[in-house]
Amino acid sequence: MCRARFTPDEVVRLTLDFYKRNLIEGLFLSSGIIRSADYTMELVIDVARKLRDEHQFRGYIHLKTVPEASPALIERAGRYADRISINIELPTQQGLAKLAPEKNLARTQEGMSHIRGKIDERHAEKRKPDAG
Repeated sequence: MCRARFTPDEVVRLTLDFYKRNLIEGLFLSSGIIRSADYTMELVIDVARKLRDEHQFRGYIHLKTVPEASPALIERAGRYADRISINIELPTQQGLAKLAPEKNLARTQEGMSHIRGKIDERHAEKRKPDAG
């Protein structure tokens, strides 16, 4: 099966073009796995980083993280996104084994737990009084 995909720069250009023409308010970005979970996550982060840092994009960014990507990459994604979530294609390991054997439910759940922990840390930091 032949797959098509956009480069990070193409996604950035399309997003900026639609945003400037008031056709969208932001970006919801999801991806199939290309080469590896970490490689894919780096491409997703590259889009968000370029939008925020190089183009000062102030629209909404929601990134779908790759379940088996490293926690450090998922944390980096959270620095650029307004929201992040994680793809769960099938609810059971048996379903994954049958239709997506390269995926593992336990690793997906670990990724979700890591994201939940980071969210809890951020909320705790926001509740701390200023030490000034």
